[in-house]
Amino acid sequence: MDATDLLLVAMRSLHALAAMIWIGAICFELLVALPAFGETPPEGVLSKFDGAMREIVQTSLIVFLVSGALLTFERLSRGAANTTYVWLLVLKVALALVMFQVGFRLRGARGARRVVGLRWLSGLGIAIVVLASILKWIYERALIG
Repeated sequence: MDATDLLLVAMRSLHALAAMIWIGAICFELLVALPAFGETPPEGVLSKFDGAMREIVQTSLIVFLVSGALLTFERLSRGAANTTYVWLLVLKVALALVMFQVGFRLRGARGARRVVGLRWLSGLGIAIVVLASILKWIYERALIG
């Protein structure tokens, strides 16, 4: 394993880890924290969630941009990515952009608007993870030939 391979493994790991942390934090708030507090969680709790989520999103964005660009270049330059792969990759990136936009618009939301936003974010995140699995499968099948 040379330095390039190590860099690619690191990028894939960081990309996946950033996704797990961000989607996990969203699902935790939606499925555990908010139901535990009932209809009206204390403002202090929501403010702490907002602060933590802001850090997660900002860090994730940087990780996704850097690792995503490197990984996309690596996959597309090897010649094993077919048209289906490229279109699904475009869809995955588009959904990620929508997810970041929804997250940006959700900042500071309260009540039903916050819950709806978290549901959208979790659904988009899960869809992106499913697309990532499909992309991996398509790419590996193309390599096998």
